[in-house]
Amino acid sequence: MSGKTKKIGLVVLLFLTGAFLRLHNINFGLPHSFYADEPEVVELAIKYTYEFRDIFFNGNYYKLIPISFVYGTFPTYFYTVATIIFSKLMSILSIGFEKMDLYVYMRDVNAFLSLGIATLTALLYKNLSKKHLWAGTILTLALALLNWKFIVHAHYVNNDLFQTFFLLLSFLTAYKYLEAKTDTKWTLVTGILFGLALGTKITTLISLPFYIYLFVAQKKEFRNTVAFCFTALAAYMVTNPFSFIFATDFALRTLDMFTKEAGMVFDSVDSNPFKYIYALSYMLTFPVLLISLYGKFKYFKQTKAKSPEKIFAIFL
Repeated sequence: MSGKTKKIGLVVLLFLTGAFLRLHNINFGLPHSFYADEPEVVELAIKYTYEFRDIFFNGNYYKLIPISFVYGTFPTYFYTVATIIFSKLMSILSIGFEKMDLYVYMRDVNAFLSLGIATLTALLYKNLSKKHLWAGTILTLALALLNWKFIVHAHYVNNDLFQTFFLLLSFLTAYKYLEAKTDTKWTLVTGILFGLALGTKITTLISLPFYIYLFVAQKKEFRNTVAFCFTALAAYMVTNPFSFIFATDFALRTLDMFTKEAGMVFDSVDSNPFKYIYALSYMLTFPVLLISLYGKFKYFKQTKAKSPEKIFAIFL
């Protein structure tokens, strides 16, 4: 067996293991679902699916107005389209299904999204790394596929995986932007992906300074900075139209999240100033966190002062 065949076999084995861990007992808790905000996405997707004709053919668009503005509406619209496709396919095949089957189906889609995140994580490493390429890429893929937090999140529909998926994709295209000589294409693609992440969770704005730094400080491309921001805003508007139609409601809800709710969350830091460092260590597992920090330090020291790799090492 050749070395290349062994490598392919190892990758396939890792993906099969990751898929099994994500799909095993995927129907846990059903027909009841009280986990996080899963019902807010799934119930609306099912509702929109069976009211599709009334909404679009009778012009009752008010039924698309979100219950709240806690999360962006992109995942809900995505799962609505996915549910319509599933429903039509089952109808063509004359296969009956229940509401619980729709939950399982959407959880399956969510699980494969988690597999996509592991793939993107490995691809990001592959693009940034210049040494130990094969071993490092496989190790990164294994850590992402077997990370318990990704596996748990894959078992229920949530917005966090969508946000992570689009942010990772935008990191990859942003890296391509830094490498490219003609960068208009990557500017627009990065803006769209960032807008989709923003259309999933408004907290995506926390990462905006990273992109602004890339455009302004690294390449001094002010025109591309404006193009990126407008493209991201357009993608957000398309996927979250009611945030603009009901701008006042959206602004007040966002203000609540940034003041009252965020205050309650961050108030817990008073009891332990290292709470979130501990939480990160818990998610990654402490040995992996230590290895990661050491790798960042070594990588930072060895790369050139203004290389794209060093910029990503600082921010990511």
